Amino acid sequence: MTRHLVLDGQLVVRDGDAERVSVEALQRWARGVARIAARRWPAHFVAFDLSQYDGQAHLTRP
Repeated sequence: MTRHLVLDGQLVVRDGDAERVSVEALQRWARGVARIAARRWPAHFVAFDLSQYDGQAHLTRP
């Protein structure tokens, strides 16, 4: 059975070896040639909320 969901989140790129994420690093990633940028600065999707699951809204749930 296929399940459908909608996630709210953000694409983030770590700033070098630092533990923090950086908007500037993401901007460098976006400007770079995709394949080269992805190797040097891998992007990650961080999900914050589950907005919808199997057609049911979950916006009011914690």
